[in-house]
Amino acid sequence: MKVLFFYNGIRSQTMKDFQEGKGHGDHMDGMPQLRKLGIDSDFQELEKVYPEWICKIIRKYVPIYFVQVPIFWKIFGYDIIVSSSAFGIQTLYSIFKLFGLRRPKWVMLDWSLTGLLNKGGLSSRILKWTTNHAGGIVTIGKKEEDILKKLFPGKPIKFIPLGTNTNFSKPQNVSEENQIITVGKDPARDYATLFAACDGLGVKLIATSSRKLSMMSKVPDFVSSKYYTDSELLTEYSKSKIVVLPLDIKDGLNETAGISTLVQAMAMGKAIIITRTDTTESYITHGENGFLVKTGDVEEMRFLIVRLLKNDKERIEIGRKARGFILKECTSEIFVERLAKFFTKVNKS
Repeated sequence: MKVLFFYNGIRSQTMKDFQEGKGHGDHMDGMPQLRKLGIDSDFQELEKVYPEWICKIIRKYVPIYFVQVPIFWKIFGYDIIVSSSAFGIQTLYSIFKLFGLRRPKWVMLDWSLTGLLNKGGLSSRILKWTTNHAGGIVTIGKKEEDILKKLFPGKPIKFIPLGTNTNFSKPQNVSEENQIITVGKDPARDYATLFAACDGLGVKLIATSSRKLSMMSKVPDFVSSKYYTDSELLTEYSKSKIVVLPLDIKDGLNETAGISTLVQAMAMGKAIIITRTDTTESYITHGENGFLVKTGDVEEMRFLIVRLLKNDKERIEIGRKARGFILKECTSEIFVERLAKFFTKVNKS
């Protein structure tokens, strides 16, 4: 079975870092690990095909969902195509299916499908039509699976908990300091709630740099923000007593926000506070392997931060159970084995 992955962002450096042991490789969605199962897997992107200057023009002026259209022809010769948001090239594929195209089969890695389908308008109708022509859908949340099975009855749809590289993301021999950390680049991060919850606690807050954070008019003095490589982030996770992931998904467009960071933080064996969403509920059992808070609830978030900072025993136990959950359900190996079984099912359908 030959499987080809499409990503909207550039992944060549991510792949190189993973191969050299400098990165976790989680953003490759299991593509490299599939090879260990005997599956001929690869990925394709503009930069593999066209000169750099052409790629820069395309990425600057073409909407992100359509940047892979110029390499559509690369799908031929494969059994399965995998993408999460390459809707432009997937729509073109669906048109070809109307004219009898039988191979390859398209599998959607669902990061935000129901949110986009519920957005309304022409784009949502086109997306629903395109999704109808997909061979299967993988969700990373249980409730998302339930919703999509009602919307697309009979289509192969499977909830597969997102995996993380536990050989890379694991507890380090680094002493904890009086700091907490928040990680993530997507626009769904709710910094305002987190900053308000930490105000006056006398604890340092490490925040990985993001566009949303850089656009804030004022960032509190207790916040330290910079870009961290995957390896550098291991140290900062280890130094931090708590990981807090505040999310704002009131627009309903991305219920899966924060999940890749969540599983990495859990693998690090850290106590985590994260905003309750349909997707985070698939990974966190409140009070057991982490804590869920309501969107924008400063007081609840502050209460839990103070509670965990004061109670080393509880904090350490929560972190231990978080990693235990990951080792049981969300290692890269488990994720890829489940993916391979699903791809095989779709390929035979």
